[in-house]
Amino acid sequence: MNEVALDYNAGFTVCLAGLVHFGLGVKDSGDILNFDRAYPPKDPTPDITITMTNSGMTIATGSGMVCSAWCVSFSLNVEIEAIYGCTPYLEEHPNYIVCNTRDTHYLDGEGTPQAANFIINDKSFEPPTQYEVLCDGFHAADNQGTPIYKPEFGKKYTVKGEGGPSNTTPL
Repeated sequence: MNEVALDYNAGFTVCLAGLVHFGLGVKDSGDILNFDRAYPPKDPTPDITITMTNSGMTIATGSGMVCSAWCVSFSLNVEIEAIYGCTPYLEEHPNYIVCNTRDTHYLDGEGTPQAANFIINDKSFEPPTQYEVLCDGFHAADNQGTPIYKPEFGKKYTVKGEGGPSNTTPL
């Protein structure tokens, strides 16, 4: 037998017995995990704001909701002629997906807007009434230079209208 393993197991058992003895062996409720660095961390309040015009879109997060990478999916009644200042992932009218550029455009949770620019010359442009936002599911390019879009690695939200805490719903 390994004496070190026996000593380790005995010490671990004593620690667990102490937790139970002093009443600390009770499972934490969800309300207790509000302090910084709690694990698992408490999810921030979903708070995404999106504003779209015929020259582009701005996106921001509030309530401490940080997204290091983001993608916005939407459908338009008109065709976008050019997309710049962001990473266009899907451009198949009427469906579009635009993502941040990995170097700078992260969402800080403090309401700082980030822009995705495009050109729409059609006068019948109407902004979408609903967006789908993928937070942290977009990654740097692979070896061929193609950005990687992995929804399973992030969190998705539905944003209605211009958004805000009452119009942002987790999927």
